[in-house]
Amino acid sequence: MSATTLLIAVFGLAAAVGLGWLAVEGINRRPIAGAFALFGWLAALTLFIDTPEVFVWNIGGINVVAADVICAFLALIAGLRLLRGFVHISKPLAVPLIIFIAMLGLSYARGLPAFGLQHATNEFREFFYFLAALGFVLSFPFERLGEKLLLVGVVGGATLAAVALIRLPMMGGITMDARPVPSYSALVIGQGFFTGWFWLKTGRRLKLWRWLIFALLPFSFLMLHRSVWMALAGGLAAVLAWDRAGRGGLLKTLVIGGVVGAVLIGLVAGDKIMLALDQAVEEATSSEESTFIWRLEGWEALLRQESGWNFVDLAIGRPMGSGYARTLGNSVVNTAEIESGVIPHNYYLSMLLRGGVVGLVAFVGLYLKLGKILRRAAVRSTPSVYPAAFLTLLVTQMIYYVPYSADFIQGLFLGGAVMLANSLTQPHEARS
Repeated sequence: MSATTLLIAVFGLAAAVGLGWLAVEGINRRPIAGAFALFGWLAALTLFIDTPEVFVWNIGGINVVAADVICAFLALIAGLRLLRGFVHISKPLAVPLIIFIAMLGLSYARGLPAFGLQHATNEFREFFYFLAALGFVLSFPFERLGEKLLLVGVVGGATLAAVALIRLPMMGGITMDARPVPSYSALVIGQGFFTGWFWLKTGRRLKLWRWLIFALLPFSFLMLHRSVWMALAGGLAAVLAWDRAGRGGLLKTLVIGGVVGAVLIGLVAGDKIMLALDQAVEEATSSEESTFIWRLEGWEALLRQESGWNFVDLAIGRPMGSGYARTLGNSVVNTAEIESGVIPHNYYLSMLLRGGVVGLVAFVGLYLKLGKILRRAAVRSTPSVYPAAFLTLLVTQMIYYVPYSADFIQGLFLGGAVMLANSLTQPHEARS
């Protein structure tokens, strides 16, 4: 190598390090940009959901996805802030957090020598995205990032709704076989309504956004993901239970908005929408067509003794890379994908399989602890809008996790809930 080539390489490396450091410091000063980046990535992925390979690069034999880069960058920032002593979480919240994160890390560490880097990493991705977003929010005091997640959720939900509108003509309409967006994007659209409902309460000049925000709820419903319907129903119940000041307004809005929306939809595309809704309800109530039936069979198959369980696996989980293959004897669907190891379609079961009983108990225990703290704050005589807001988001998550997995957006919201609860238990926490 010539001296000139070496010099260019050194300067190139220095420039890359310098730009990387500037990026880290930029996000450190404005962490909301990191949250928006995750929503932006979700919008891009949803827009090109039919051609996801455009976001994949093969580096050294390992497939690297754009989300890997974004989440690794946010995890790096969280790690640096942790090393610099900027992370302060009370013990009652820190203990379950550390346990369930440690159990997943242990599963990955066990999977590397047993199944190799690629297989172990492919399975770890499902958890890494969630943990990276969670860790990023946890590294900032609630006032710096958590409370801004209401605005981020509104903008993110509206952006995903715009993506759905763009994809609608491509799908030729809305049917059970051609839904514009996947379930996790439909959930974010619906959660955009809930974050928007509480965001409107933070400023008098935000009322102009009212009907745009209210439109997100029926729009999410019309994406025809029945699991999202259940999550939205849980969220509405949570708002009615804990937002006492806004309870009457919400009921009034739901009635008026429901009537107006039904009339408009009926005039524009009533027959097509009703046909799609009938198809969704019929499939949900038919034992021969319901996807929930074969998911139940899959969960049972994964927990059978012949699937390879032992006491250690039950306690601390199986190594990443061991797969989720199972055979459904009398399933009404084609089992090829299930036998090849598709994820369990239940985040609690995924946590049990990879984090063991220890990890699952810590994970559920964290949600229960958060629920207790936030509920107590939400029913105070002069409550803030934030406890009820994040409590509502947690309810939607816990329902959604029954048929699907967590992702980085849910990691953001969980992180905001943790830091809010932390600020309520440590009201004089220093900002950094």
